[in-house]
Amino acid sequence: MKMYRGVVENNNDPKKLGRAQVRIFGLHTENNENSSEVFNFIKTSELPWAEIMGGTAFGLISGVGVSSVLRNGTWVWVILQDDDPNLPIVIGTIIGENTENSSGKYLSGSGFCDPDGIFPKSDRLNRTDMHPNLDSKYLTLSTLETPSGHLIELDDTLTEEKIKITHKIGTSIEITNDLIKAFHVLGSNIEINNDSIKAIHKLGSNIEINNDIIKITHKSGSYVNIDASGNITWQSVGNLVMNINGTTTINSSGNMDLNAPRIDLN
Repeated sequence: MKMYRGVVENNNDPKKLGRAQVRIFGLHTENNENSSEVFNFIKTSELPWAEIMGGTAFGLISGVGVSSVLRNGTWVWVILQDDDPNLPIVIGTIIGENTENSSGKYLSGSGFCDPDGIFPKSDRLNRTDMHPNLDSKYLTLSTLETPSGHLIELDDTLTEEKIKITHKIGTSIEITNDLIKAFHVLGSNIEINNDSIKAIHKLGSNIEINNDIIKITHKSGSYVNIDASGNITWQSVGNLVMNINGTTTINSSGNMDLNAPRIDLN
């Protein structure tokens, strides 16, 4: 069975089966409908729809499994069912290094590229299709990135193992050996580790819980402090007002001290 190289030119399958129209080297001319050639050209819309072979690890049935579509401009390996050029099957993608942007190429009449000119991304030319990794993490970092920029990182680097999910704007959740951290791009974050939970608002207010203390602090400096010995400290830089619709009862087994320049009882 012979294998062919090809390039995805249309992933918008009208039947929503995940198929793609692929221009195949050795079977199709490079000239598309925008070419100056009068006869020797093939429109993208005339390319046969290729079935996409999926992996067996998760499978895909009734929506259960890994569901995605190939990006236009992706290089793929193709075989032909019964050697029929009208029955192509994509069996895998090709990881390469792109040296030119496809923007304008399709309109000039050349196929084997993304008709929309989006891929390969201009900021990743002359770089491998692999997600950008530090050289030290090439063997240990697995990633999943979407076209808009959402990113999932699974890092197996020894002593630095982590899982990180990042929204395209930069907001992220990171899990390491002893820390869970949620970070908002504007500055607010939550940290959970073996000893404490800490939530920090971008304007400075925060909540902190650890083995010995619970502390709620307002950006103004007011705070409520509860420690393991059973003490509660309440400090306010302004007034303290308590409005209670029902009965108020205060029971203390020790002394009660009220210190103020003036105490009014109504």
